[in-house]
Amino acid sequence: MSESEQMYLITIARLCEEIGDCTAPLSRLAEKLGVLPVSVNQMVKKLEEAGLVEYVPYHGVSLTATGQQIAQRVLRCRRMWQVFLVERLGYSVEEADTLSCRLEHVVPDETVERLASFLGNPFAAPDGRPIPSTEQKKLQPMGFFLPAIQVGQRVVVKEIRSETSARNFLAGEGILAGTELELLAVAEGGAILVRSAPGKMVNLSTELAATIWVIPLAKQQV
Repeated sequence: MSESEQMYLITIARLCEEIGDCTAPLSRLAEKLGVLPVSVNQMVKKLEEAGLVEYVPYHGVSLTATGQQIAQRVLRCRRMWQVFLVERLGYSVEEADTLSCRLEHVVPDETVERLASFLGNPFAAPDGRPIPSTEQKKLQPMGFFLPAIQVGQRVVVKEIRSETSARNFLAGEGILAGTELELLAVAEGGAILVRSAPGKMVNLSTELAATIWVIPLAKQQV
């Protein structure tokens, strides 16, 4: 598989994470890749013939089981390198994303698993997006950690993966499983300001926000 074909698969997967739907519109795919719609149509047709995607006219493209496995493997590599570059080498999240995009296509799976062990098997990238596990049978587009959402995006809290004291603090601020949140602002250091469904505004540190697993509201445009 070519690097270009891999990029299409993981871009479809990342779009599905963003929009909370397993089908990605071709217009959004072209925008993300920075290519013309005609190029997207040609590649999608090629990937469909290879059994890696399914295309529904006027709706979008989704990954097949085989396409999901490939995208999951590449995303695991990318996000593991992001953790290493940010936490161990001091790169910014943006710089790490650029560098890991180059590494994801050339590093063998064995090296990725050694890196995962070295890092303590992290479950999220620095931007809050989940790192696919080796046990997953398919990608899970419906969910990511709170720092991964965009300003103005509304989500629902699915799970809080923190210690009891942190969960109690969040509960006191009205943030529980099932709470609807909207991201209002992101500070330079990564702290975020959210508004809960009742209208209460809460400041959260980067570390605390990274323990809150959320799902986007259905069919939300972000």
